[in-house]
Amino acid sequence: MEVNRFWYNKRMKRVLLDTSFLINLTYPSTGLDQIYQSLGKVEFLVSKGVIKELKRLASSKTEKAKRAKLALNFVKVFKVLSLEEDLKADEEILKLAEREKLMVCTNDIKLMRELKERGIEIISLKHRKLIF
Repeated sequence: MEVNRFWYNKRMKRVLLDTSFLINLTYPSTGLDQIYQSLGKVEFLVSKGVIKELKRLASSKTEKAKRAKLALNFVKVFKVLSLEEDLKADEEILKLAEREKLMVCTNDIKLMRELKERGIEIISLKHRKLIF
């Protein structure tokens, strides 16, 4: 039986959230509670690029735009990280995660592949359940 290695580490985890994960969090019964239960002490972070991406998505009149607006309200309580360079959200996430040794929450397949290649820990949602 494999033991979740996160459960036994008492140190605070720093977790960077991406756009796809934040939008998924706006659906009912999908929350950060699962992360707290699995990881314990957590500091949630968001990048400046993700906020820009959410604002861009929120500017239309689609269902995704409504979700992006909810996510923008949600991230107001999180610490915002940024790089001096002006990068796309995914590029910024990759650089921040490497530099700051962060875990990343994402449902973006392409980003997950790049994070795995760099040895960065990933949390994703599948059928409203966390996958580590």
